[in-house]
Amino acid sequence: MDKNMVFFGENGLTSTSANHIANMAKEYTQNFESGKLSSFDFFETTVGLIGTTEKSKIKRGITHDELAEFPTILECVAQANSLIAWLREAVKARDALFSQVNNKDFEEWLQEYGVEVPVSPTRKKIDRDEVIAEMNIKERNRIYSLQSKAAVLGKFVHPDGHFARARKALLEILAVPNNIKGEGRDAMVYEYTNTCEENDVNEMFFKIQGLYRAAQAELNSVNHDIDETVRSKNMEYMCQYNEELQKYNSTMKEYTAKFELWKSEESKRIADLKIVIPNHLENIYNAINDLSKKK
Repeated sequence: MDKNMVFFGENGLTSTSANHIANMAKEYTQNFESGKLSSFDFFETTVGLIGTTEKSKIKRGITHDELAEFPTILECVAQANSLIAWLREAVKARDALFSQVNNKDFEEWLQEYGVEVPVSPTRKKIDRDEVIAEMNIKERNRIYSLQSKAAVLGKFVHPDGHFARARKALLEILAVPNNIKGEGRDAMVYEYTNTCEENDVNEMFFKIQGLYRAAQAELNSVNHDIDETVRSKNMEYMCQYNEELQKYNSTMKEYTAKFELWKSEESKRIADLKIVIPNHLENIYNAINDLSKKK
């Protein structure tokens, strides 16, 4: 049970009435504190001219009966202050209850009412590395073999590669088989004799190019299959995520509506709480309340 509920019951005052009574009680105590409890003397003062018997009383002292009233007056002031304190604390308690409702955390509310807090779905996503990681030894080795084969063959028959340069040089020496360098007696004749037939070289060049294209085509096919697997899996995950998200949003919407209804009903319940007057303060409350009716 909330400790603040000690102030409330089925019968009692509204916050508005409690504030009004507290204000009246404050006026009640101020009347005493600025009057009988603060302005009194135990003697009277008279004044007169020397040589005359006429005197005027300029200040009175309290009587024995008035002196005897002090305990009663002080008790009334203490009771009134006690009533003020009770009513002020009760209003604060009501405000605290409202604050508890307004500041209640949604997930905390779900846990308090035994509702499992829904977990927001997470979108799963896969990439090429994850697809390759799920392949068996044969499949993975095929990828690495094709990559290596295509790289080696491609480099060998590249236009800037050694095979292409050697083939070009062959064509040049077939066209000019002799070459003289130097002059006079220092001149030297270079003769070039092909060791491979041009047709054989060309045939090998195109053969290796064909092997390269075949390896690259096979590698492209494998990569395409991997990309399709990635696309298909991610599409599947997206559909699953959207379905889970829709369900999550629907559930959260339902719980949020219940939460707002709870806050509304709880706020109304708190607003309807009546501030009770303790038994020992009923007399002073009735006295203050009677005063307020006379105003």
